[in-house]
Amino acid sequence: MNTTIHHQLIHWDTAAKKEKNKNLLGEEPLSVRIQGNPYSVMMRTPGDEIPLVAGFCLTEGIIDSADDYISLAFCDGEDTNVIAVTLKPDRRNKIAKILDRRGFISQSSCGLCGKEIVEDLFQIIKPLEDDLRLDSQKALACLENIIEHQPLRQKTRAAHAAVLYSSNFEFLAAAEDVGRHNALDKVIGKLLLNRSLDQACLLILSSRISYELVQKAARARIPIIVALSRPTALAVKLASALNITLAAQADDAGCEIVLPVDSVAAQEIKAGAVNGDIVLNLDFAPTFLDFAGVAAPADMQGRSFRALLKGETPREWRTSMYYHYYEYPGAHAVKRHYGIRTKRYKLIHFYYDIDAWELYDLGEDPHELNNLYGNPAYDAVVKQLKTELERLRKQYGDSDELAQKFLHEYCLVFLIDELL
Repeated sequence: MNTTIHHQLIHWDTAAKKEKNKNLLGEEPLSVRIQGNPYSVMMRTPGDEIPLVAGFCLTEGIIDSADDYISLAFCDGEDTNVIAVTLKPDRRNKIAKILDRRGFISQSSCGLCGKEIVEDLFQIIKPLEDDLRLDSQKALACLENIIEHQPLRQKTRAAHAAVLYSSNFEFLAAAEDVGRHNALDKVIGKLLLNRSLDQACLLILSSRISYELVQKAARARIPIIVALSRPTALAVKLASALNITLAAQADDAGCEIVLPVDSVAAQEIKAGAVNGDIVLNLDFAPTFLDFAGVAAPADMQGRSFRALLKGETPREWRTSMYYHYYEYPGAHAVKRHYGIRTKRYKLIHFYYDIDAWELYDLGEDPHELNNLYGNPAYDAVVKQLKTELERLRKQYGDSDELAQKFLHEYCLVFLIDELL
């Protein structure tokens, strides 16, 4: 059986029409028999039938590993469309219910609502551990290079692909098929048969991400899926429940990451927990990426506060924060100023049309009503805070020169708005 066949087509455009020979993707039925009984029939592209059925058996819950079956082979030679699977007796007894109903959730979901599907699969499939971090740029590069693993697509423009990489972005295996589910089963089956499936960490898909593909990835313990098209809503729900990160190619550039934050956070954060450490707005993006298993870009100034949510304060966590308020003159009428805040003190410098400093002892004066700047009793505190203030300004790349530049730009925009 051939993966492609030649067929004569008529190429028509507004100017003319002519006959052409083109490659069409092959499609044949494949019957899977388990313990001698018919189990499933799937339409597939001929080729890699043994990996296809091996992956199918794993992702459908028939086996958990290559040690669960005695044989997996064609019936009457490779030219047939039938593959027989013989399970070990203990495995056969363990999955009796699955075999009796002839299908896993993905094969028997008619009449179920999305919530029931997620709940059923959550009971059947154990959520993945969430400790993997991958470089988002490298993951996106793998997606952009998927065409390199699609020879059938290049010939026929009709095949889906699934590609697996390790945590170090080492290429592990690829597969194509007329069906996106089959392509995934094939590539999973290839690694299952050579006993290297535990190395798979990143799945690249040429299709959208449906909940069945999330289910199959979860059965194979693959924590991150990146695809050309966005996931479905149900796929996102299931991925969140199983701690799988989903991402898709963005409309313009980059990728869109769906974060499984709710499920992971629910397991890590104790109800009613309170944390008093200093957290900034710019810490949220790295935290979301951390929960998603994606490494934060080097140019991000914030840091993940995931450890704080678990009640753990890293030894090197910040003890002070820097801020700068630029919007003046403007509607809010708050003078331009920058400052530093610790858990106990707040030091502020106002500039532009004034030059003034303020110091507040937040322990004694939480509402900041009594300015202590100039009080000799706080000279040592002021000296220490100014040293830390300058360190933070350098860390974030702020300076008086930059403030002056922003001042000119902002005032020009403000003046134009007023005139209009």
